[in-house]
Amino acid sequence: MGTIIGRRPSAAHLATLHAVDSGARLVSRLHDSPVSTIPGRIRPRRFGALVIAGWIRLLLVCCACLFACARPSVARFPSGPLELQGSDGAVHDVAELTRRHRFTVFVFYSAACPCVSAHEPRLAAIHHEYRDRGIAVLMVNSEVGANPHDDAREAARRRYPFLLLTDPEARLATALGAEFATHAVVVDAAGAIRYSGAIDSDKIRLHPDATPYLRNALDALLASHPPPAPAHEPLGCSLRLR
Repeated sequence: MGTIIGRRPSAAHLATLHAVDSGARLVSRLHDSPVSTIPGRIRPRRFGALVIAGWIRLLLVCCACLFACARPSVARFPSGPLELQGSDGAVHDVAELTRRHRFTVFVFYSAACPCVSAHEPRLAAIHHEYRDRGIAVLMVNSEVGANPHDDAREAARRRYPFLLLTDPEARLATALGAEFATHAVVVDAAGAIRYSGAIDSDKIRLHPDATPYLRNALDALLASHPPPAPAHEPLGCSLRLR
């Protein structure tokens, strides 16, 4: 069974914490440096240490702000050809699939993840309710060892009303920045990513008052408005990617 976790700390966040920790140790050493003990004399070494410490604090604050404000790498829909086999036995051009619909929802799958199993009825409901409005739902298996024969069998066993695409090299997951099962990515007909994140606010236990992030995004897009929030942290199991 996959491990259900939140988003991993970003490299920028870890670098900032490391810089602050290193700087704090340096400031401590400067602050404790030897000082003049002659009565009535200015303590130049202590004064100089405090000035340096002040500049280090200011530098650390600036670095932290830069890391915090730095834009993360932007996920992009694959620009080149990408053909994946579907649970229907056919090979599909992913870009062509998206061009056929106003919006396409890619949901990343893991056979062992309980979050996927829990959300399957909700995804089936979204498929049935939105397909006549120009929206397609596609499940994607990007995990190591994914093969179309097993995926076709699982799709039939789970009675998926939508395709399950096999992405054994994780090309689609990598391009769209998916690292967790149940991560949903909404792409428009031009290939622009319009929403990326959780299906809703639930993990395994479903609640009737859960916030339907994906539905809210689709409703806004169909009304020609931007989603109320273009991203929400995915809540599923960590995908086993190459």
